[in-house]
Amino acid sequence: MDAEEIDLLAGSLREVFACAAADVPRQLSELGWDDVAAADPAAAATLLFTEKGRALSTATLLDDAVLPLLSVQLPGGPAAGADLLCYPYPGSGTRPSSTPLAATGILLRRPEPDERLLIPVADADGVTLAVAAAGEFTVTPLPSLDPAAGWYAVAGPTPAARYDGSAWAPAVAAAHRALAAEIIGVAERAVELAVEHTSTRRQFNAPIAAFQAVRHRLADAYVAIAAARALLAASFGDGFQSPAVAAAAAAAAKARAGRAHQTVSASAVQVCGAMGATLEHPLHRYVNAGAVLDGLLGSSAELTVELGAMVRAAVASGGEIPLLVDV
Repeated sequence: MDAEEIDLLAGSLREVFACAAADVPRQLSELGWDDVAAADPAAAATLLFTEKGRALSTATLLDDAVLPLLSVQLPGGPAAGADLLCYPYPGSGTRPSSTPLAATGILLRRPEPDERLLIPVADADGVTLAVAAAGEFTVTPLPSLDPAAGWYAVAGPTPAARYDGSAWAPAVAAAHRALAAEIIGVAERAVELAVEHTSTRRQFNAPIAAFQAVRHRLADAYVAIAAARALLAASFGDGFQSPAVAAAAAAAAKARAGRAHQTVSASAVQVCGAMGATLEHPLHRYVNAGAVLDGLLGSSAELTVELGAMVRAAVASGGEIPLLVDV
């Protein structure tokens, strides 16, 4: 996919994400997005979720990316799969927050009572999968730093019937790449808002964007986003020699995107001054949305700790650091 194609598709996606969130899947189907994804999966996923982040869309496209990978483990395969995935609570990292006794987690939208939930369950043997109708659970709005996210908390008894959860790790890796792209999109738009403000706000008869201190903060934000983009692109590589290394690369991409968003948020709020901290200016929406997305399936801090533990374990056992030898 060349630069001209990416620009054309980005323009089309911005029109799609201008629609109501519930209408986005139909619009993508009419756009022929399945064909685009089949031709270049990495570029298509990156572009789709980046534009979703820029638009602050609440469409549940993450479920569409992850559920097919997990549903193959269910009786009947994807055709008999689930409608929504129950994600771990923030603070749980990538490990499911549901146990063999109690199912808990997050849904990205309110389910209908007859919709089927796919629930990853953490037990002594690793991760298993359970499926149940949403009507069997208590579903309540989830308080959030970003009220527009529209997420819900789910709680109830864990179904007794459970299925192979070996696809959980690759599904999480796919989610990490998608979330990294979405967080990058949020950060990109936040920088654009900061540039717009500093280019029109004048002090001492000059735009404040001309001042060196402001330019340095914006440059820091740009570099952080560029680094996150580069690591995300590398995480799609075909040279990984094991699924574990591929998963680590995806986790590193999401961690870097989360750190980039933190850098962007601090810089953008700083250069926008008091205006950037008000509800009248849209910047706060991008600051909050990126922070909430960072917490899903492991925050940048949690994933950095996990990756550090992996490196320490590899060095302690006399092995090589996987990300330096397998890519």
